[in-house]
This record gives sequence, structure tokens and C-alpha cells, in this order.
Amino acid sequence: MDNKELQLLIEEGEGFQLEFKRKVSTPEKIARALIGFANTKGGTILFGVDDDKTIVGVESEKMEVEMIETAARVCCDPPIEPEVEILSFRGMDLIVVTVEESSQKPHSLVVESGANEDLENKVL
Repeated sequence: MDNKELQLLIEEGEGFQLEFKRKVSTPEKIARALIGFANTKGGTILFGVDDDKTIVGVESEKMEVEMIETAARVCCDPPIEPEVEILSFRGMDLIVVTVEESSQKPHSLVVESGANEDLENKVL
């Protein structure tokens, strides 16, 4: 994707096949977005863009790409293989994640919970 295509996507705004994320949060939240696109017509997630189309950039693109890839591999069942690109746009790095409609749908969210979490969630 080049800067012109990226500019057009941002101007278009969010919709059924485009989602803006200010930052990479947790693997589970990322996986939910990936699964939503894989289970439907596919789509694109732009990390480093606010809902109001403000470009904020990402802080640590390498670490954030690793989290996205982990979410796709570990938190999605079956795993999803998105295309992940780091692009420089207006002097800031953005992460562009493209998810194709899956031929293996439905995908579901895998949530791991440890023994301590189980105890905390039980009513005793």
C-alpha cells in the first residue's frame, strides 16, 4: 500500500471493512477485530489513527507488530494470517493490517485463563 492509498482509506473513514485503532492494546482485543473481518468480507485495521481520523502514529512498531502476529496465531481458532505492513505517513509510523475473508470460518476467540484467574472469578 502506498501513501496515496493510505490517505484515501483515512479520508473514507471507518466502515464495515475499515477500522481505526489509536494503538495496539491487548492480544484479545486485536483478535476480536481480526476475527470480525475474517468471518465476514475481510477488512483493514489501521493502527496509529484515531476514530476522528487524526494521525497519532504508533510508539514501538516492532513490539506492536509482534503482538498483532501473536493475537492472530494464538488467540484465533483457527489461526488467522493477516498481512501486516509498517508505513511512514506524515512523519509517523502506522501499522496496516489487512485481513482476507477466511475460507476456514468461523473463527473464534481463544482466551487462556490461569489457575489464579479462575479463583478470582469464582464466587466463594
